[in-house]
Amino acid sequence: MNAWVAAAAVMLGLLLPAGLLTMRGDVIDRVVAMQLSTTIAALALLLLAEAADRDVYFDLAVVTTVLSFVGSLFYLRSLEAWL
Repeated sequence: MNAWVAAAAVMLGLLLPAGLLTMRGDVIDRVVAMQLSTTIAALALLLLAEAADRDVYFDLAVVTTVLSFVGSLFYLRSLEAWL
């Protein structure tokens, strides 16, 4: 286990508080926590890509980030009645 894998494990550990806030909170807090958790997951994928020296993980992190932004917009559009 090198430093990159250890840093990725720490980032994945940070997903727990963001996940708890996603499950318990106001509507706006849930959306912000969802965005935070996708950012943390993308950073963890970037750290794992550097640890494994594989370029496909970089692509996966970029696609995850773009799709999370678009998904958040659709999610907010569906919650527009409650906001």
